[in-house]
Amino acid sequence: ICTFFADMPGGFKLIELADSFVFVVRSGSDAPVSMGAGNPDIPTKYVWGHAIPAVDFWRKTEAPAGQPTTFTQFARPVTFVTDKFPDDAPNTNVTRTACHELGHNLGLDDLYNTGDFTAEITEREVGAIDLMDSSQALPHFSLANRLALGWIDPAWLRRFDFTATPTGDSVKLQCIQVVEAGGPTNGRFAGIEVPITDDWSYLFEYRREQPSQFADKDFNPD
Repeated sequence: ICTFFADMPGGFKLIELADSFVFVVRSGSDAPVSMGAGNPDIPTKYVWGHAIPAVDFWRKTEAPAGQPTTFTQFARPVTFVTDKFPDDAPNTNVTRTACHELGHNLGLDDLYNTGDFTAEITEREVGAIDLMDSSQALPHFSLANRLALGWIDPAWLRRFDFTATPTGDSVKLQCIQVVEAGGPTNGRFAGIEVPITDDWSYLFEYRREQPSQFADKDFNPD
């Protein structure tokens, strides 16, 4: 990348315009490689999708004769994905895996259970309703992650602090997938927040499949 972009005319400016890089790495094999009778097969060789929040790049600037060469350092988040998952891989769609990994480059954490969830958290695992939990169904980001990304203004939520006022109200929500940069319209809200502590709230959102959008096509309405 440094050779192809940073050292080509105008290449450094191209890199400056990029928020993130995605590398698609060709698989070393599409299936386990047989080593003959009595020998274990070599496992399928492919890159497991992963993201790195900051990778250093260097720009070399040639100096006049007698002057030292200068190098300019800068960093960008980088994602790696394979070009094709083997048939026995747990994931099947490379594009959807890349979308999940780009979520990391945007600063989002994994939401799936890596084995360290308590029973209480396991009961609340979001599953296939957030791209950072289960990417293969290609769901949208949940309300919580949209808030974290700054895509939803907290002022667009209807807040019920039952510790201060133990009464509720009727609320009309706008479908979260069609809330645009100007916020919800026609007196609707983007979601509901019920605070539990200063840094812990229950969030409620309204979602349904949108014919004009690619995501949430496999969304389970239940």
